[in-house]
Amino acid sequence: MRRRLAVILVILTLGLCGCRAEDARNTVDQLRGTYARSEAATYYNGYYGVEIYVPQGWWVRQDAIVNLAEDRADTMERSQFVAEEYESGNAYIPLIRMSNEKNTAHDDNTVFQAYVEEYTGFSSVEEFADASAQVLSQSSDGYEYEVIERDRVFLQGLEFEMFTQEVTQDESVPYRCEYYIREIQEDTYLTIYVDYWPDSEKSVEDARRALQECFRIVQEYEQVA
Repeated sequence: MRRRLAVILVILTLGLCGCRAEDARNTVDQLRGTYARSEAATYYNGYYGVEIYVPQGWWVRQDAIVNLAEDRADTMERSQFVAEEYESGNAYIPLIRMSNEKNTAHDDNTVFQAYVEEYTGFSSVEEFADASAQVLSQSSDGYEYEVIERDRVFLQGLEFEMFTQEVTQDESVPYRCEYYIREIQEDTYLTIYVDYWPDSEKSVEDARRALQECFRIVQEYEQVA
């Protein structure tokens, strides 16, 4: 029976991974947009219980801050959010994408991104993170993605599922992407993402600082066993 259950779980996971792969491809356009330099500011999403801090002088993508507000009370209703509905019936809700340099190809560049996915069908955040690592590591547009680390870590005192990718294109210098995933409501997953150049001290330091300073989960979700 255990073997049968394991096989069923593998089939279920692969099926869900297929959905995740299609959904991930559908979010490529979410990575493009116009950036503007920002003053230091704090924004909130009251419905998801997330707080975002923008450091002075960072560049914020203007079309990816629509689900945040300076007043928490202005973001308490799920129906008001701009969301991308996946073909699978699940949803992608962007919160913010910003970088420390206007030119994201700059040698010292760091990117910070936060988004939420409402996704049913996974038994745990660990399973969701494993599926995410698998589908987000598929080759795309000449880029090769390799997962070089998969772990469960504490960030700001909270537990996250985490994986790191090394990304290469042709003979270019590889860069790193780190994903930190936490279930913040039932079937609702917050992803905190940074990418950076590992050979640049400034890029690495800004990525580490962003992970500690640029977000807070201010409304804890307790899963009922």
